[in-house]
Amino acid sequence: MASATNPVSHDLTVLFGRHFACAADVAAQMASAARDNTYSPRAVILGLGARNEQVHVMLSGRARARAISLEGRQAVLEEYQAGDMFGEQALLGQHDLELEIIAVDAVRAAAMMAHVMMTLMATHPAVAVAVSRQLIARLAAQNARLAGNTTLSATGRIHAEILRMGRESGDLCISPAPVLSQLALRVQSTRETVSRTIAALQRRGIIERDEHSLRIVAEHRLEELIY
Repeated sequence: MASATNPVSHDLTVLFGRHFACAADVAAQMASAARDNTYSPRAVILGLGARNEQVHVMLSGRARARAISLEGRQAVLEEYQAGDMFGEQALLGQHDLELEIIAVDAVRAAAMMAHVMMTLMATHPAVAVAVSRQLIARLAAQNARLAGNTTLSATGRIHAEILRMGRESGDLCISPAPVLSQLALRVQSTRETVSRTIAALQRRGIIERDEHSLRIVAEHRLEELIY
């Protein structure tokens, strides 16, 4: 369940200023228009088929968008962390959700009515640029993922995703270590295939893994295994 905290708190203003690279007065305006929510791990933030008229900004924690077929099959389509947005379809007047957004761990997210965000984007260029950059980056990532799903084998997709996560961390260390079942959903494979692939990478000295993290030791060797 979500619980509301003070929507105009000072730290919310600071976080908006950081995530949108805008002036303090603009960040304060955004904070005053937003509702500050917290979610417990595994909580459903936005349900499949729900009507959503808000843009949500991740302030801390991790969340995930997943699609669920009529047969119950699941696929992870997006992951969100601090600074990311979801529900941005509402900016285009698309209010019925075709995905389910769930909290991976404890999440803090600010929600703002889509028409308010549109006004802020029209009034403050920094906000519009920040939103545009994030959506362009997301589109590029989705295109890369689609290409990978089309052209790569299951093990190739696993190698590519581990490399992506390692590079995204900045130091080739994924912490906490990815959960095998979640990684399998993300690359549309099985937990068993992911487990065998990671074990093979460990035996070859390409990665090191313990209960807390997974570190890429041989970045270029891992890259060569993708194709």
